[in-house]
Amino acid sequence: MLNINIENEYSRLKTVILGIADNLGNPPSESDAFDPRSLYHIKNNSYPLEEDLKKEVESFKKKLTKHNVEVIRPNNVNDCNQIFARELGFVISNMIFLSNIVPNRQDEIEGIKEIIGSASINSLDTDGDGFEDFLDPDDDNDGVFSLYEGTDPNGDFNPNDAIDSDRDGTPDY
Repeated sequence: MLNINIENEYSRLKTVILGIADNLGNPPSESDAFDPRSLYHIKNNSYPLEEDLKKEVESFKKKLTKHNVEVIRPNNVNDCNQIFARELGFVISNMIFLSNIVPNRQDEIEGIKEIIGSASINSLDTDGDGFEDFLDPDDDNDGVFSLYEGTDPNGDFNPNDAIDSDRDGTPDY
């Protein structure tokens, strides 16, 4: 069981999910790049090699463990760049929040499902498809990625003013 409880952002780091660089697959094509830095490296044939990334990640792991930080690793997902596990979510208090990552990174969630599943959290599966809402790219099963459904018009994360288009009492997100 993964016990989570973050009360502030400056306490000593105790546990971290550190990405992996195994089985990344081929470097992406220019049309697959969704950030300027990746596009630059793809165009200039300087995209990082898997072996170099493995060395860097393992070096970072050694530094973390040297300082008594527990390092948890995602399960490997073949042909999936899982190096940036930190971008998939974050913890506040005793709750895990998954980021609304771009759709072509959804496969990365598979690698951390087991870790998240071992955490003591309560979650919903609004559409009953077997994926908790925080893992489901389309949590209401309407064919539109939840990321693109503007459900929080003023950005205050208050569910009381969130959009409920079908008026079933559950916000669209």
